[in-house]
Amino acid sequence: MSLEHVSSLSAFQTILNTSGKKLVVVDFHATWCGPCHAIAPFYEKLSRKYAGRARFIKVDVDEAQDVAQHCSVSAMPTFHMYMKGNRVSDFSGADSSKLAAEVERCAPSSSDVSFGGSGRTLSDPAGASASGSGSKPSGSARSARAIAADAAARRMEEVAKAKAAARAAEEAAAKEAAAAAEKSDGKPSASSDGPRPAKNDARLKVDPVLLKSMVGEMGFPKIRAEKALILTGNKSIERAVEWCFQHADDADIDEPLQLVTKEGGSKPKLSPEEAKKKADELYARARTRREAEEKKEAIEKEKRRLKSGKEVTAAKLKLEEESRKRAVDEKKREKLEAKQQRERVRQMLEADKQRRREKFNMPGPAPSNPQPSKPKVAPPVAPRATADRGSIQFRLPDGSRIQGEFERHHTVGDLLSFLASTRPDIGSRNVTLSQQYPRRKFTSRDSAASLGDLNLLPREALTVLFS
Repeated sequence: MSLEHVSSLSAFQTILNTSGKKLVVVDFHATWCGPCHAIAPFYEKLSRKYAGRARFIKVDVDEAQDVAQHCSVSAMPTFHMYMKGNRVSDFSGADSSKLAAEVERCAPSSSDVSFGGSGRTLSDPAGASASGSGSKPSGSARSARAIAADAAARRMEEVAKAKAAARAAEEAAAKEAAAAAEKSDGKPSASSDGPRPAKNDARLKVDPVLLKSMVGEMGFPKIRAEKALILTGNKSIERAVEWCFQHADDADIDEPLQLVTKEGGSKPKLSPEEAKKKADELYARARTRREAEEKKEAIEKEKRRLKSGKEVTAAKLKLEEESRKRAVDEKKREKLEAKQQRERVRQMLEADKQRRREKFNMPGPAPSNPQPSKPKVAPPVAPRATADRGSIQFRLPDGSRIQGEFERHHTVGDLLSFLASTRPDIGSRNVTLSQQYPRRKFTSRDSAASLGDLNLLPREALTVLFS
């Protein structure tokens, strides 16, 4: 037993209560979950590795919604681990290393799960001699063996009860089938106009445990519950209940199923294989319809999400536009109020001046005579620089600037001499003239180069550097 699939809460509780000292590892997954499919092979590998120390359960959250709700599962995949019915660890996400570490941490050792020794039979003389010898097991060993023996006895008793119940159900079904066969011996089969029997044909097998749950716990009519279990192949309560809901409006839902044979022949109208095939077809159609509905619902959900996103974006843009409008209106209002305040202050000052003039008999303000406008004199135009003559500006390191007029035939040496005569303090230092664009540097080695050949006229700015 490697993996066990659980589809109901009752089956889930049964596994937790009957696992004894084994660890129960539960994988809550979904068919539409990509990470669930990715970690499934690793989970199956762990189930084979820890087969003697743990039970590995898989729960489809879509088929077993009651189990997922009972365990408060909100993400897939989610892993729960139980010891003696109590949860000891849980986490979400397809993390294979964490899953392996948690299983190794929580799983009991092999000696805790099974007997440590090989065991003795009651008639084994070796066991009798060993018990009669001077060496006696310690108290802890005796208590461990007693606990293990009690657990084994309880397990055997549960298995025996289950086998007895199954055998009794089979015997009852066989008796009912034999009685029905005896009543039908030598008699033609009932016609379509005759009365219908009050129960399903006994030759159609029904799972007694599932039938008891549907009739006793859920309140379905017995004939309807038997019919649902027969037509769904006695696979699970969920499928039977789903069949009942799908055919609730059928007129013949409470009419029992019968294996009707033709007069003079022995071929049944609906064999168990045909019933199983029909049930599989019904389940396939229901699954197809459910998948189509889920696909349609997913499309509608995506449409609603896109529509909601557009509405949120539009609302955000509208709020921003309204905020900008309010800011502009507020600024205009503040400017208008400031202008009105200045006008009020000006009027108050004028009124105060008038009041003072009247109080002290001061003459009023003389009318302002417009001054004749003076003709604008154009500034003298400097002689236009040409390629044969121009000005060069020298920018010194201390921030000061010197400008001089030069002609085309002047050389770099003349520039250095001009600097030395203008600023005697730099005459003894090595001077380098730097041009910004194009970037060039002129030193005393370029003294013979003329300004016309270097394209420094009609106007240029040189930076003075000291080295």
